[in-house]
Amino acid sequence: MCSDGIRLAVDEKKFSKYFVYSYINSSFFRDLAEKSSTGSTRKRIGLDVLKKLSILTPSFKEQQKIADCLSSVDELIEAQSQKVELLKEHKKGLMQKLFPVEGKTTPEYRFPEFRDAGEWVERELGDCLNYIQPSKYIVKSTEYNDSYKTPVLTAGKSFILGYTNEIDGVFLKDLPVIIFDDFTTASKFVDFPFKVKSSAIKILLSKKDINVKFVYEAMQNIKYEVGVHERHWISIFSKLNIRIPNPKEQQKIADCLSSVDELIEAQSQKVELLKEHKKGLMQRLFPVTTST
Repeated sequence: MCSDGIRLAVDEKKFSKYFVYSYINSSFFRDLAEKSSTGSTRKRIGLDVLKKLSILTPSFKEQQKIADCLSSVDELIEAQSQKVELLKEHKKGLMQKLFPVEGKTTPEYRFPEFRDAGEWVERELGDCLNYIQPSKYIVKSTEYNDSYKTPVLTAGKSFILGYTNEIDGVFLKDLPVIIFDDFTTASKFVDFPFKVKSSAIKILLSKKDINVKFVYEAMQNIKYEVGVHERHWISIFSKLNIRIPNPKEQQKIADCLSSVDELIEAQSQKVELLKEHKKGLMQRLFPVTTST
């Protein structure tokens, strides 16, 4: 929802600024504001309308107590989020050491058992991966529900768009795979059954002696700027080169990075749990307002 750049000033002699901030950002107040907003695709609310919406406030001391409680949870969320970012930076640093930089045939760091294994060989992505069209695996209905079993995927940031109860056309063989957006070149590593949203998604499978997780991570190092709106896998990406070691070293690197991914996922889940905890707190600490 858009507010046309409205800035609200709080009389801090009467109200706790953080209490008011938390209240107007609560789900129930935002639902109330949305009901009063205009616009079909992008909801907007003007200052005159916003000023008429009511909030319920306790004494200043109670406001401050509630604000202190919520801000302490926010501090926990921020601290936990920083842990996630540090782990992501750690993985980024690992990848810089575990993969050869441009112009080199070996990485900066090799596991002891592979230090005499020779140079990495250059291969086209198309020599490492087979692709299949997604037509059989495209979801038919977009009526998603979190209680359903099968995730519907995109290769973009959102990744899991929702869950479907469709049982036909679920991709569950030959896992793990890479899903690749043919237009944006975004990619995701997938090791669970799924359906896809769009025909733009290519499903990439590893060929013999190729570790698909290793190739996925190598693809993240490819610097490529998307230009015109065109399909990229067959004409461009499949012809790009990466360097690969022997299968055992591929597996070792993939396992190392997967262990970091698991740490990132575990810490990210803690962030989500803290956010859910805060949401539950707010539902108990604030009375629900209704429109007049």
